[in-house]
Amino acid sequence: MLLRRVADHVKSQNWTAIALDFLIVIGGVFIGVQLSNWNEARQTQRDYENALARYHAELRTNLATLDTVEASVVDALRIVGAGIDALQTCDDTEENRALVEAGIEKAMGTIGLHLRTSALRTLTENSDLLAQQSEAERQRFQETLYLVELFLREAESIEVIPLNERTQNNALIKLGPPKNRDVIYAGVDYSRPERSLKLSAPVSEACTDYLLASSLYTWERWQGALPAVIRVLREALEKDREFLEGA
Repeated sequence: MLLRRVADHVKSQNWTAIALDFLIVIGGVFIGVQLSNWNEARQTQRDYENALARYHAELRTNLATLDTVEASVVDALRIVGAGIDALQTCDDTEENRALVEAGIEKAMGTIGLHLRTSALRTLTENSDLLAQQSEAERQRFQETLYLVELFLREAESIEVIPLNERTQNNALIKLGPPKNRDVIYAGVDYSRPERSLKLSAPVSEACTDYLLASSLYTWERWQGALPAVIRVLREALEKDREFLEGA
């Protein structure tokens, strides 16, 4: 319709009408482009707000995970530590024997730390979302990702290395009766019957066995570093949570 009208104006040499039609076309294109840019900017802003909301939920989940893991490792360190102390007394009492055996059983496994990072990675890797962030926000999220990746690698070593020295392989250890073991891992119930471990020698003899003491010491040394890792990560995640809630 507009093109036909322009053609008619050209034929009649109505230059004023032609100029007006031209301005209408240019104005329409300009407004259309501006509306498209505005809608795109609004969508990008919504995407960024949604990404922040997902990260906020991820933070809450990870902070709860840190609390759970810390409680577990503190309890495990207490049990193994008490077993080591009882072993070092070389005193044959029922209490010492029970403490040593409880420590040995606890040292059969390790406690790991695994956090979710997908929302944080999206904030630090998506170019559209990065464009929405201030320099301070980019530095904050990048620093958090760096700390999380660094200390989760540390946590992996803390979880794996103690298992290289299997306490249950020691010649002074024998199998006891089965009992139920309650285990929740990554939200999945791994509870199952499992045989207990017992000393096959009195504490006064077991205390002279270097390999037994060494395996318990290795477990305590590495697992004992986990609370420090948790403190560093909790501080970083708490700063991000406070920022998001204050924004």
